[in-house]
Amino acid sequence: MAHKSSSRAHSCLFLAAPQHEKPPRSHVMACALRGVALKPHFFAALVSAAIIAPVSFNGAAHAESWTGKASFYSHGTRTASGAKFQPGALTAAHRSLPFGTVLRVTNLANQRSITVTVNDRGPFIRGRILDVSSGAADALGFRGAGVTQVRIEKVDRTVTL
Repeated sequence: MAHKSSSRAHSCLFLAAPQHEKPPRSHVMACALRGVALKPHFFAALVSAAIIAPVSFNGAAHAESWTGKASFYSHGTRTASGAKFQPGALTAAHRSLPFGTVLRVTNLANQRSITVTVNDRGPFIRGRILDVSSGAADALGFRGAGVTQVRIEKVDRTVTL
């Protein structure tokens, strides 16, 4: 394949069939001056990753979601956010999401789904992604089991605590 360049401006894209072939010096200088010096195999990998990468889009705002194990807790007097712990409320503990984040939690074993508000930190057991209050565990139908596989999705609203 021949070198690709434009008379208007350099595109900083150099494609060559053999890996040992080098771009013209003027092309390298133009790309380096703009802070972009891409090797052909790096550029190809970058474009491939962008094309192959899975994208989740439901027509509205982009939702973040995770799948993993959830457990429940029913002890304590105060949450990490400072709120009084209420076992019957639909609340959750997450390691890093901001307090007030609203999550849709779906129990993958029975497809029950509820929304909870993050107001605490946890879980502190390896392999778990969420702790929910005992009220939320009842609503999701896994209190007897103690742990279940869930999908959590970030909802586009937050609650002020």
